[in-house]
Amino acid sequence: MNILLTNDDGIDSNGLTLLAETLRKEHTVWISAPDTERSASSHGITIYKSVVFTAVDEQTFTCSGTPADCILFALKGAVPVVPDVVISGINKGNNIGNDIVYSGTVAAARQGAFFGIPSIAVSAAGYFPPFPFVEAAEFILNHLNDLISLWNKEIILNINIPKEPNGSWEAASLSLLSYGNTLHVQESDIEFDSVTYLLQGELERIGSAHDESDFTKLQKGIITISPVSIYPSCHEESMQKLDEYLVTRSAGK
Repeated sequence: MNILLTNDDGIDSNGLTLLAETLRKEHTVWISAPDTERSASSHGITIYKSVVFTAVDEQTFTCSGTPADCILFALKGAVPVVPDVVISGINKGNNIGNDIVYSGTVAAARQGAFFGIPSIAVSAAGYFPPFPFVEAAEFILNHLNDLISLWNKEIILNINIPKEPNGSWEAASLSLLSYGNTLHVQESDIEFDSVTYLLQGELERIGSAHDESDFTKLQKGIITISPVSIYPSCHEESMQKLDEYLVTRSAGK
């Protein structure tokens, strides 16, 4: 089948290269990836300036935009193929819990799903190398047909590979993570009244890390698969409360 790959770590990422090499054993692989690292770019797209696609070879292109741009522009014709599946990754590090709000990796997969194409985000767990890229690539190759059969038009499959997989893979709900982010002053310019900051932080609190969560299962060596909705939704309890308030307010007039 035709597979379109992207990532948010950039065209030179080892995870992307290894995934492409592995999938080419059985499939035709096309790549549309950012020309430089675009980690944590979420689902931003470029609308007020041009995006440049540059051919590396006949089936590999770099994109000057975001990860979502890579897929959006590719599927609009910048890459001369309509893929059977979009795969984003292999990301350097987890994409679990509320990390997926910021993740360019997940956003690129979501963009593929917006076009009605089976779309998968895959990440290699850990915060420091070595990352389990080989295990992640082999898992995708060996289970690609299974994963596509589990997909539907309202979701993406968000997959995380633990550092030391125990051979099992399971559905997992999203955990709630909290990072102790702090601002570090790198430079201060009194003349221009400007300060340069660097945001740093480490995982310091886990909420909702129950037995079925992605965080907990990864700690046990389980490959996690989370079917994540691609559409925003309203909070049902708050919707009901709002409706009741409006009815009461209207009756009081």
